[in-house]
Amino acid sequence: MLGRNSGDIEHIHFRDVINYLEPGDTLFLMIHVLCLLRLFGLKEETGAKVEMLMLTQIENNDWEVLLKPAKRIKIGHTSKFRRG
Repeated sequence: MLGRNSGDIEHIHFRDVINYLEPGDTLFLMIHVLCLLRLFGLKEETGAKVEMLMLTQIENNDWEVLLKPAKRIKIGHTSKFRRG
């Protein structure tokens, strides 16, 4: 929350915003919708479960992703995925 007169910044929970509003104030809400694609699959070598969360498309078929379990997935391994 930014103090109108002081310019001080205070971190609050949104549920408490009503305590800071006065008659005539305007409240703007910005809603950001994320469209994430989560894939579930199996490692071809072992059949172990793999989860991939596709975050950002970089270019064509290149994506920034999060993999789970990240420590056990090595460069060059192959997995088969299905949408879940």
